[in-house]
Amino acid sequence: MNVGFYPEEGKYNRAACTRCFKQFSAAQKDDLLGRCPACGGRIKLGVRDRVELLADYPKPIHPDHRPPYLHLIPLAEIIAMAMGYKSATTASVQRVWSELTAKHTEIELLIDADLGEVEAEPKIIEAIEAFRAGRVVVVPGGGGKYGEVRLQGMVAEKELNADEKNRTAKEKGQRSLFEFR
Repeated sequence: MNVGFYPEEGKYNRAACTRCFKQFSAAQKDDLLGRCPACGGRIKLGVRDRVELLADYPKPIHPDHRPPYLHLIPLAEIIAMAMGYKSATTASVQRVWSELTAKHTEIELLIDADLGEVEAEPKIIEAIEAFRAGRVVVVPGGGGKYGEVRLQGMVAEKELNADEKNRTAKEKGQRSLFEFR
């Protein structure tokens, strides 16, 4: 089997403006003469668009002898999403990753380990199950901005708590930073 990341995560996957990152099709780029109508920035042709221009067939045709390709999200990123962290390099995420990979490899955990036997917080197990079920949302990158991979139904707990705090502050009549001039 071939294993790798989602190509849409690349920062030049789609045709997009290099200033505001608004995405366009290859035909739109040509119609606009390579300039973004919103900000005047340069529209850079994406890798996917270039591949489509060079392709001989409308859909990929793979030879029978080619092993299947599996797109993965690194386990540390899944743990970070489940725990509500933006970065997979935080000490908490790395500690959980180390605990999980002590008994299984990362690929085993993501693909076929019995999750009933894995000792981890339920939200981490749910996140791995969401990945296995294919509940993945990929926001493609373009124009120099990396794409993002998210799991459907996984709301970052820390972001939710921050929103709740902001709502509480607004309800109390706290002044906005922009009111101080």
